[in-house]
Order: sequence, then structure tokens, then C-alpha cells
Amino acid sequence: MTSDPSDLNPIAATSDSPGDGTRPLLIELSSRRRFVLGYVAVTIISWLIARYLWPLPLRAIPLSDDMVKGLVQGLLTGATVGLGQWLVLRRYIPTWHWIAANALGQIVINLGNELWTNYLIAQSQKDPTAFLETFGGNYAMPLPLAIAGTLPLLFFQWLVLRRYLQRAYAWVLTPFAVTLLSIVFYIFTGLLGSKTNLPIRFATPILIPGLGGIVQAIAFCLFRSKRGVSLSELAEDARPNGKGNRDLLPLLRLALITLLILAGIAALVGSAGIIIEKIQLRS
Repeated sequence: MTSDPSDLNPIAATSDSPGDGTRPLLIELSSRRRFVLGYVAVTIISWLIARYLWPLPLRAIPLSDDMVKGLVQGLLTGATVGLGQWLVLRRYIPTWHWIAANALGQIVINLGNELWTNYLIAQSQKDPTAFLETFGGNYAMPLPLAIAGTLPLLFFQWLVLRRYLQRAYAWVLTPFAVTLLSIVFYIFTGLLGSKTNLPIRFATPILIPGLGGIVQAIAFCLFRSKRGVSLSELAEDARPNGKGNRDLLPLLRLALITLLILAGIAALVGSAGIIIEKIQLRS
């Protein structure tokens, strides 16, 4: 009596099947907490570096053209954030192309913002009354244009992720969600800031990249990898309390915990900002 080799080797039994269930999660269940917290942390740190550190040497460079400034700032911002994220992602996406994708995408976003701002300035100078009636004196980019501006970043990221993720096309939802969440947050904090002295206005540089990092990190945890299956991952994914990415409750709990940690840090930073501001006003 002969036995089927697949009965003795669970990998052989599943490796030829195209179903997603035969692929391991990109982020192992046991590594999710470390990955999410690390990804959010490096996203915040790299964004703060790009926002506050890089502008200092740029001031010494005679860049008279706004478009050139947008290009340089986009390159530095995208490359810095991309590098920080890749330091966490490299275990799962071992290519530096993620850095290049973020840099190219941020360049396009910055150039789009510069074009929109220049257009509004020209409109306000041409007919101030019509500008106020049409745009309400607001230079912010409309939501449809802001979402459309993420398309190049989405495309560049997809070119990288399609080599490593099953159904990488679903990544399309992530940049849209980050952009929409950022715009809603800016509107909300703008309304609060005009009426109150809440510390949230000082904490915005932490909350915005932090929220974006949470969305992206959770999205990575939902994808399955294109690489082969290991016995340990098959056993972990088959545990009664480990249902892979089908069981969203632990992942949602992790997102909530990360959000609470982020809110706590932001509250401390915001409170410190208000205290420093009051001290400066008294001196």
C-alpha cells in the first residue's frame, strides 16, 4: 500500500494550490505588535525629520523657483519617510525600491500642491471678489484633487508591492484612506484651533503621520505574502485562536492600543507646547 507524499508534507499538499489560504501572512501573527508599533514610530520620527530638520539647510540654498523648491522638498521628504519605513519593512520587502517609490510619489504631490497654490494666488490677484466667492479665501486643495494627487504615489508603491503581496491591487485603498483621514483631521483641528487653545494644534505634526502609519501598518498585516509557506507559519495560521487575517478582532485591538498610545504622546507634546508658549509670552 502506497501513501500520497502530500499526506506526509503539508507544504507539498498546498504549494500547488493558487488559493490565498496556502500563502503565509506577510506579517506573522507573532510579529504584528512589534511591526505595527515600530512602523508607526519610524513614520513619525522620519516625518518630523523631514519637516523640521531638512528645511534648515534648504534655506541656505538660493531656490527662487517654487517648483524647484517643491521638487527638492518632495525628494527629501519622500526619501526620508521611505527610508524610515523600509528599516521596518526590509524583513518582509527586501528592496530599496520602497524608498524610491515614496520619493517619486512625494515629488509629484509637492509639485501638485505648488501648482494649485500658484493658481489660487493668480486667481486672487486677478479678481479678489470672485476668489472669495469661489474658494472662500481658502488655499487648501479640494478633496477630489487631493485624492487624485495620491495616484502617482499609489502607482509607484504598487509597482514594488506586487512582487511581494498577494492581491496587491487592494493597496489602492490605503493611500486614499490616509489622505481622507488627514484632510478630515486638518479640518477638525482647524475648527477646534479657531475656538480653543487645545494642545492638539501642537500635536498635529505627530498625529498626522502617526495616523497614516497606523493605517499602513494595519493594511500590511492584512496581506498575504507571495513567498513560500513554512511549517511554523502553517501551524500558527491553523491554530483555533489564530485565523490569520480572517480574525480582525486582535488586529483592531492592536490598532486601538496603538492609537491610544499615539494620543497619549500627542497630548504630552501638545501640553508641553502650550506651557512653553505661555512661558515665552510672560518673558
